[in-house]
Amino acid sequence: MKKLYAVLLLLTLFSFPFCQTLDKKFYITDNEVVNVVPHGNTIYLGGRFTVVGPNTGHAALLDNTTGVWDENMPNINGEVDAIVADGSGGWYVGGYFSYAGDININNLIHIKADKTVDNNFKPQPDQAIDALVVYNNILYAGGKFNNIAGQPKHRAAAFNISTGNLTSWNPEPDNWVTSMAAHNGFIYLLGNFGNAGGQPRPGLAAVDAVTGNANNFVITQNSSSGISAMAILGDTIYLGGNFTMINGQPRNELGAVDVNTGVTTSWAPTADNLVSTVYTNEGKVFIGGAFDLVNGTPHLGLAVLDAVTGVVSPWNAQVTGYNAVSGNVYSMVTVGDTLYLAGHFKSVSGQACTNLAAIDINTGAATNWLPQANNNAYTIATDGLHFYAGGDFTSVNTQARSYLAAVDATTGKVTPWAPQLDGSVHGLAVKGDTIIVAGEFFTIGDSSRKWLASIDSATGIATGWNPGVFGRVYSIDISGNTVYVAGTFSHVGGADKYDVAALDGDDGTAKAWSVDLNQSLNTVISGIKVYKKNVYIWGGFLSVGNATRNNLAELDTATGKATAWNPAPNGPVKALLVSGSNVYVGGSFTNIGGQPRNDIALLDMATGNAADWNPNISGSYVSAIALLNGTVYAGGTFGSAGGITRNNIAAIDAVSGNVTGWNPGTNYSPIDVIVPFQSKIIFGGNFTRFAYYSVSNFAVVGAAITLPLQLLDFSAASQNNNVIKLSWATSNEVNTDHFTLQRGGDGINFTDIADVTANGKGFNVYTYTDGAFKTGNILYYRLKMVDKDGSFTYSKTITINIPFTAQGFVIYPNPVHDRLGLNITSPSTQKAALLILDMNGKIIHQQFVQLYIGPNNISILLNIPVPGLYIAELRLAGKKLSCPFLAN
Repeated sequence: MKKLYAVLLLLTLFSFPFCQTLDKKFYITDNEVVNVVPHGNTIYLGGRFTVVGPNTGHAALLDNTTGVWDENMPNINGEVDAIVADGSGGWYVGGYFSYAGDININNLIHIKADKTVDNNFKPQPDQAIDALVVYNNILYAGGKFNNIAGQPKHRAAAFNISTGNLTSWNPEPDNWVTSMAAHNGFIYLLGNFGNAGGQPRPGLAAVDAVTGNANNFVITQNSSSGISAMAILGDTIYLGGNFTMINGQPRNELGAVDVNTGVTTSWAPTADNLVSTVYTNEGKVFIGGAFDLVNGTPHLGLAVLDAVTGVVSPWNAQVTGYNAVSGNVYSMVTVGDTLYLAGHFKSVSGQACTNLAAIDINTGAATNWLPQANNNAYTIATDGLHFYAGGDFTSVNTQARSYLAAVDATTGKVTPWAPQLDGSVHGLAVKGDTIIVAGEFFTIGDSSRKWLASIDSATGIATGWNPGVFGRVYSIDISGNTVYVAGTFSHVGGADKYDVAALDGDDGTAKAWSVDLNQSLNTVISGIKVYKKNVYIWGGFLSVGNATRNNLAELDTATGKATAWNPAPNGPVKALLVSGSNVYVGGSFTNIGGQPRNDIALLDMATGNAADWNPNISGSYVSAIALLNGTVYAGGTFGSAGGITRNNIAAIDAVSGNVTGWNPGTNYSPIDVIVPFQSKIIFGGNFTRFAYYSVSNFAVVGAAITLPLQLLDFSAASQNNNVIKLSWATSNEVNTDHFTLQRGGDGINFTDIADVTANGKGFNVYTYTDGAFKTGNILYYRLKMVDKDGSFTYSKTITINIPFTAQGFVIYPNPVHDRLGLNITSPSTQKAALLILDMNGKIIHQQFVQLYIGPNNISILLNIPVPGLYIAELRLAGKKLSCPFLAN
């Protein structure tokens, strides 16, 4: 055993563990961050964004007077579609997400009155929750799910609020539920189903709140888009959507039916386009959507109608959207004489208000309640003291910043510095008390500045430095009083200069230094870096002067001619980093420096040859590289590095080229820029999630700090089919405090089972016995390795299957898809009963099979709704044989 561990030590089979921490105080943006430049205690951001604000996640609790968000609520990392108050100061929240704060919890959560996530309520629906309603101490949930609280429940389920337990209520709609309402002992379901509560019910059904059975309420509609919104007032259900008929009677986007019978009422106002939401209160019906006219009169996106006559209020709140498109309202709630709105809009009643707003019900005038969300708000609810809104947004209380902003490095908040650019930013650099900026703009504030300018770092006003570029500049670097620029231009600083130029830092005039580039239409110089006596340029090009230089070149700062250095990458270069005698290069290539290298390489500064360092990134490209504390950070658009899944971000050992265990990943690409800052790393790009955190486009995280501990081995073995022996080996426990063993049943959720104190020696072997368990279990284990300063990391997750004992009975393939194969040798010709059971013993399939003497191979068609572990049980001749299998 010691010899084996010695071999493991030499081979270093496992990567060093790493820590990662998002600094949540930093503000985020509403669109892509392309460039980041720290300077002193300020971090400058440039890109395609127009607002900056706090990182709230996809839901925000808002003060009912000021609209200011409550920082103590958990950050939810995915779309929020439904919110309802629990009646005790807390909230139920549904949507499509996987974390609330640091707790892994899927799609449905309960936030308690103390603003913490209720760990005793974890139903974990397997798909989105779109609708929630609380009625008679029961929480009803509707959506797209097929499994919830470990039970097969399709698209509708209910929970006892007092216990948190799933009830037997099971109306089984055969397709999605998008909205729910409660009235007189019934739950009304709206969606795109055809059957619910055991009866044909096209899109709208009333089911008993206890039994789930449908009553006699039924309607017909004539549009595939159909009814998309409903609200109940008295004995009437008011409907909105995209339809022209209900129950055979003409109704244009609006209508009403009797709550008991489904018979169409005489209420028949009209809208000229989709009605997205309907809300009722005190004799009024509020509607929101994508319409321009209601009852033939102008009402842009919002209107209030009399619940009896259908007469529309004369005011027109004018909900306007983005890019000259009308806005849309998705959810509404009233408090007193004020109507609160959630949707996709940029102004209401002439008041600039993005996606959340409030108006006076009587006049339609906008109030000063202005939360300013940076993306769609899909739902809003109130408990009388606060409003809780959710959606696609990731920030509220945002501040306008047109493509350029400054963030305080201590507080994380945006500073008052606010240059007014009219177009996006590509390049940034700091020169003394000014910010050099390049992009797609034509003006900065009141000054005409086309595509390249200098801005005062105190006032945000454009300085007199105005090179007057004709074309685009993508990259800027500064050396002394010289500003080097690269892009796709033909004139800058008063002279004809193509794609690369050196400008005077004081007056912006072009210097004599010139670079002769192949001026094909495909030539793009995307980056420039000055290092000592040379200038590196990269992008997509073929030559410099008479020298062939594919996509990457080193230029002499005196002559502008290419040096002999020629790595010749066979694809575009998008990133370059110089460190000592090393040049790290990223892009979209498969060969560079004379060696096969995928998208990233380390080149010798003297020869241009590729070193053995080879992280082997697989994907579209690497567009950002940074180096800190012996770790190279690579970002871009890719799916793996070193053969390991890495979504757009990888941390790589600067010496060996091995990909480390640090694996945050982002949900969208690309990563455009990575910058070391103090002991942290800044990432900019196009994403709304970093690791499991909700954070948009700009993230400041702890560096991939190597803990001294090295994990050499971690394994599990079943003994006597009922206990599990866990073993692990370590070396270099310099600061290690202890190990926490964790066990789970699904590979996602884990429970602590034991703490083991670290020995603190150079080499250690640990064991722990866990058990006993029933046969047929699949168990998941991992180690939480904790340092003395409290930092920690997790090992890989290992799996062990405690086998069933079953003679002569084999399931194939395993995992099973839609067809199960059964192999058994029978001593006689006989019939047998085959049962398929879930892990709770519930029978989900049963049938008889005919066995013949000798070997039998039988194929059975199965329809298993939820992937997971199941048991096939064969009952024959007084025997009961069992075999586990996975279904997916």
